Amino acid sequence: MFSPDGGFFVLDSGNFRVERFDRDRKFLGAFGRYGSGAGEFVRPTDIDIDVAGSIFVSDDRRHDIQVFTSDGIYIRSVAVGNAGPFISANGEGWVTTDHLPSGRSGIVEYKPDGSYQGGYDMTAVMYEATGITRDHQGDLFIVGLDASGGGSTLVRLANGGSPKDVWDAGGLGVAVTPTGDIAYVLRSDNATIRKYLIPKP
Repeated sequence: MFSPDGGFFVLDSGNFRVERFDRDRKFLGAFGRYGSGAGEFVRPTDIDIDVAGSIFVSDDRRHDIQVFTSDGIYIRSVAVGNAGPFISANGEGWVTTDHLPSGRSGIVEYKPDGSYQGGYDMTAVMYEATGITRDHQGDLFIVGLDASGGGSTLVRLANGGSPKDVWDAGGLGVAVTPTGDIAYVLRSDNATIRKYLIPKP
């Protein structure tokens, strides 16, 4: 994930840490280690950065999202006991994860203070999410298994609303252009990245 200064962060799940690089790819350091305490990871699965440069890391075994400064200093935990493996940061301090508190498939947003903002039950269109991202308009794009659990799907969720588009174009991960007109989906069935042109809402 790229930071506002052009540097970037890499989630090194196998070593339970986050690595930081400058814009010239020079290694600047790392933070995190194995454990269940603050600033520690058991199975980190996703990372994102908000507009202020705060780092969000989800953990699929701890079921939480930890928030850090860009220097790796632990700030707080969000969605403790409820977080899914995938996240998307939004604005300053807002974060979305892919599990409803009930455990059902859905999208949940948390406020900067860590409190619950709201959620969308997506069981009608998706059995399990495998990736989340957001365009600059605030629309969410979620890839995952379809409602039957057998196929794959790509869903566009309106900023502050319900699913507005569903396509048979899912995979293991998704990235979209800032304008939300192109989606790149990582496919596991043939080890390719597919490019999809996304129509305007």
